Order: sequence, then C-alpha cells, then structure tokens
Amino acid sequence: MASCLDDQNCVNPKIKCDSIDACPGKCQWKNEYPVCSDCETESEGCPEDSHCVYDPRLPKPAADDTETPKVCVPKSPPPCGGFIGSQCPEGLFCYDQPDDGCDTSKGGADCGGICL
Repeated sequence: MASCLDDQNCVNPKIKCDSIDACPGKCQWKNEYPVCSDCETESEGCPEDSHCVYDPRLPKPAADDTETPKVCVPKSPPPCGGFIGSQCPEGLFCYDQPDDGCDTSKGGADCGGICL
C-alpha cells in the first residue's frame, strides 16, 4: 500500500479496519481550502482575506489547463523556503509561490514559497 505525503492523511471512512496499513485508503490534504470557480476575478467565491489561485499543492498547470482545481488561499500567507530556507509554523506546509516567475523545475533553486 502506498503511503500519503507528509501534508496528507490516509483516511478510510467506509471500511472497518483494525490497521490503516492493511486497508485501502485515500490520501486527503491535512489543511483544506475552499474550491473557487474563477481565477479571472481573483476572489470569486473566496472569503475577503483570500484569493483564488491554482492549488499550489499540485503541479503547476499548463497555460491552457481548465481541469486543475483552483482554491482560496490567504492573500498574505506566511513565507517559507527561498534563499534563507525559512520554515512554516507548526501545522502548515511549504508550497511553491504561485505566479512569482520562479520555477524550481527550471533552475530556480532558491524559489520562495508560501505556508498553507
């Protein structure tokens, strides 16, 4: 059985099982963010202190992508990573900063991130 990433929990809500290691499960994010529908308006369906972006926890989508989920994230999340390697507060995880022009897959070793 494959394990979940550090920022996910393995859940198995439908099957009674003594050990999650012996049962099929599904990985779910530890921290949930509301899904939003339209990144064109930056905040469609998001709380006032959030904005709508492609989910930074997932690989960056192609320019013509219409399937990758968009979520409401805080407008000012704590920063992480980057040149100084700052850590996230307990319970949050570091993800690549969306739309900052820095791409870790293209040599951006010191790209900054956001804590979610």
